[in-house]
Amino acid sequence: MRDSAGSILTRTGYGDLEKIIALVVPAKPFFGALGGKSIILALVKPWDTDGKVASEENVFFKDRKVKIIMDIRSLKTVVGLVKT
Repeated sequence: MRDSAGSILTRTGYGDLEKIIALVVPAKPFFGALGGKSIILALVKPWDTDGKVASEENVFFKDRKVKIIMDIRSLKTVVGLVKT
């Protein structure tokens, strides 16, 4: 994501990676350049940390935010357990 000046925006967030979804976008005019292409998405449930970053201070959370779908390329690091 870029801001109005064209600079890349970065943000540290924490949450649960619930699913990884691979799909082919239908080749319909509605989807424009994405039509017919394969994409990989992530279903994430973010933690509410009041904007705090663990590398700068202790971070605690009591609540989680609403689930979101995002392009998996937006994720930089994933740490945790894998349920098989």
